[in-house]
Amino acid sequence: MSAIKLGRIYFGVIGISFLFAIVSCGPSRKISRSTTHYQSTKKEDRNVIQKYEALLQTNLGPASAPFYEYIDKWMGAPYRYGGATMHGTDCSGLVWNVYKDLYNINVPHSSEKQYEECKHINAQHLKEGELVFFRINKHKTVSHVGIYLANNKFIHATTKRGVMIDDLSEPYYAKAFVGAGRFR
Repeated sequence: MSAIKLGRIYFGVIGISFLFAIVSCGPSRKISRSTTHYQSTKKEDRNVIQKYEALLQTNLGPASAPFYEYIDKWMGAPYRYGGATMHGTDCSGLVWNVYKDLYNINVPHSSEKQYEECKHINAQHLKEGELVFFRINKHKTVSHVGIYLANNKFIHATTKRGVMIDDLSEPYYAKAFVGAGRFR
């Protein structure tokens, strides 16, 4: 073999060894996992809270950290009709997961059924984690659901942009708004 070929092989082996060493080095701290999501540190809690305080333009207490940490994992998940995973979810699938994993409450996987079965509340008194319902595209019944966050904002799964945050006062949502409710 020529010296050039041997040099390429030598540097190729060194490069692969280096990449293997980097990839195989995981985090040095242990992360304890629950059945739904990992247990965060206080520093991670502050980071998530700071992120959502800026996004929602309001102050959030440290007790909100598990809620925002959980929904943060869902942000950007694609829309899939009938879906209920981070690989694809519809609006009621997102609600189904949040209530199952954070509140240990089984709710139906249908926005219409969720509206029928929840306790209806005054929308002016919405609190974090409560549900907001909409009648979209001339449906006669409720056809969309989101989860209230704070400062008039809610998280939901949209058909075009997946899981995201919107404002209840946006004309589209204000016109389609039907009511609010809670299961807890």
